[in-house]
Amino acid sequence: MPATPISTEQELDDDALVGAVCRGDVQSYCLLFKRHAESLHVYVAFRVWIPHLVAETVHETFVWAYRHLDQFQPGTSFQAWLRAIAWNLARAELQRFAREHKRRENYLRHRLTLECLAAGENSDCAELDTLRECLGRLKNDARHQQIIHLRYHEGLTSREIAPLVAHSPVWVRVTLHRIVQQLRTCIGAKTARPPC
Repeated sequence: MPATPISTEQELDDDALVGAVCRGDVQSYCLLFKRHAESLHVYVAFRVWIPHLVAETVHETFVWAYRHLDQFQPGTSFQAWLRAIAWNLARAELQRFAREHKRRENYLRHRLTLECLAAGENSDCAELDTLRECLGRLKNDARHQQIIHLRYHEGLTSREIAPLVAHSPVWVRVTLHRIVQQLRTCIGAKTARPPC
């Protein structure tokens, strides 16, 4: 039996509209969207500080709600249900955004560290003094500084460095990675801005 279309938004409450959607009346979901989209947008905007994520979160909330409409409990607030969905989606998206931002920040710091290392004494790199101080704190100072010099000042590959330090190319690569990680951590700690 085909669903009976809903003529006006005011005729039915949220429970009735949800029931109509579950029976196949997609137009009823459009009415639910019109009824709740603006307030949901405001709700999300107060909790998500990244503008483009607000509209995405509202959109994803209505998509998720439509696909899981059978999980809505009649007699409860449809608006509150939407807000709970929106908050869960927003929180996950903000966590993803924060991870991505941190990854990019770490990558940029890593690249800057490598460029400062390669530039050497004649560099006007703003972090060079901090880098020199951090280099001085490395464990196994002499060997690590030798590897850094051979790789970033002489431009040698791990395979070329290996016989000069009496280790395998794999050991050189792993050691270089650890050194750069230590330098990034040290520079990050020294250049971190104090909280406001």
